[in-house]
Amino acid sequence: MQVDGADKALFLIKKEGSEEYTEIAKSASKRLQKTLDGIRKKEAKAATASAAAGAAKETDEVAIIEDSSLPKAENVKIRQAGEKRGVRVAVRGWVATARIQSRKIVFIDLRDGSDLYLQCLLQGDLVYSIKRHS
Repeated sequence: MQVDGADKALFLIKKEGSEEYTEIAKSASKRLQKTLDGIRKKEAKAATASAAAGAAKETDEVAIIEDSSLPKAENVKIRQAGEKRGVRVAVRGWVATARIQSRKIVFIDLRDGSDLYLQCLLQGDLVYSIKRHS
């Protein structure tokens, strides 16, 4: 029922051995109200999160584009990266972990199926992209 525009409910219980219904105890009523408030808060939070996720999908994605003014990157596996110090390389794999160090720096552990991983450092627009999608 609604009282003064607010939802109100009256809970009655039937105790064992009695034929009459009585109101629940005040402490039980408070626990029930606290539980209902928690459920409403979770629902509101979920609705806000889904709205934010929908808005994030609508924004432009940051694309990683190779700088054409630099020499062409050589495709290598992670195990070959140590031999190619000083040479521009391209490594393909998946992100094992991403650690956001600050607003300007993100560390990525990249794996490619071998037992090794490569730690990468992202800066600038790439950091903004990672923070927005995590």
